[in-house]
Amino acid sequence: MANSSLNLVGLDFDTLKNDFKNFLRSQDTFKDYDFEGSNISVLMDLLAYNTYKNAFYLNMAVSEAFLDSSQLEASILSHSKELNYVPRSSRSSRSKIKVEFQASGDTQPYIIDKGSSFTTTLKNDSYIFTIPESITVSSANTTFSYETYIYEGIYLKESFIVDYNQDIQRFIASNKNIDTESLTVTVYEDGSDLGESYSLSSTLLDLNNTSKVFFLQASDLGNYEVIFGDGIIGKKPKDRSIIILDYRISKGSIANGSKEFSINSDPTNGELLETPEIIVLEESVGGLEKESLNSVKYYAPRHFQIQERAITPSDYEIILKTKFPEINNISVYGGEEVDPPRFGKVFIAIDVSDVEGIPENRKNEF
Repeated sequence: MANSSLNLVGLDFDTLKNDFKNFLRSQDTFKDYDFEGSNISVLMDLLAYNTYKNAFYLNMAVSEAFLDSSQLEASILSHSKELNYVPRSSRSSRSKIKVEFQASGDTQPYIIDKGSSFTTTLKNDSYIFTIPESITVSSANTTFSYETYIYEGIYLKESFIVDYNQDIQRFIASNKNIDTESLTVTVYEDGSDLGESYSLSSTLLDLNNTSKVFFLQASDLGNYEVIFGDGIIGKKPKDRSIIILDYRISKGSIANGSKEFSINSDPTNGELLETPEIIVLEESVGGLEKESLNSVKYYAPRHFQIQERAITPSDYEIILKTKFPEINNISVYGGEEVDPPRFGKVFIAIDVSDVEGIPENRKNEF
């Protein structure tokens, strides 16, 4: 029986039950629908409850189908993949130091291994900083020194065995606090002890079946996942190959501002003549938290919009803000707006967190 007075807006329990009562008033078969103790009243409760649950489920399901209205992390990350956007991971705080030490030099050159650590204390909490690449140190006398950037966080290695007999095989970093800028991927094929380094690629341009690249995406669990080529676009690792993911675990911005460090190892294997001196050239800055879901929802469609190229001033703003989230404010304008005009030039003014002015090394990165 049709009812032209159906209420399609109110979907709460009481409104739904009243709608059922209004419908039953238009018929003569059931008379006790307005009596709370009747069977038909219990059935109306059941129908209203079921309708309410279905309405709520459908509303949530439809909301998760769109990036703007999504609430679940898995939905937002899934939509970001469709737009070729990789949410920013945590970023390690970085400091530049100079280490000076006296040693006999009998077994030089000395190798300072990747991951060699330093300790700093900030607000009564201790943090570990590590060297990102191995360093070789030598000297014509007993005085040795080296300069390096050190990054907050320790390194973690994870291994996977390629098995194409599996229906679905995934290479997912287990730690959500990974700093993806530190990620290196090495593939060992045919039982070889010499691995091949694969580099990160964010595009399919200029790739062929021999390109040693990997792609990065956020998994539905919030971790980061490595994806290899299919043998047509990007080299495909052989079956039974060993995949090594090597990355740094970051605590974000909490270690920013560190100014004093102590070394945790002997770079000379027992040939030190005195305790190494550590000179801090740049206090630690640049640590950042993992990108928030609201930020992903804002930047993912804009990242897709610029299509990996910068033409308008807003394109430059989006590219720089997504690549360097430590930028607080940015202003971009074309050379045609200055006096006298400088056609073909783009002027960029930025304000960076925890930095007075912009050091030359940061300008080069930007």
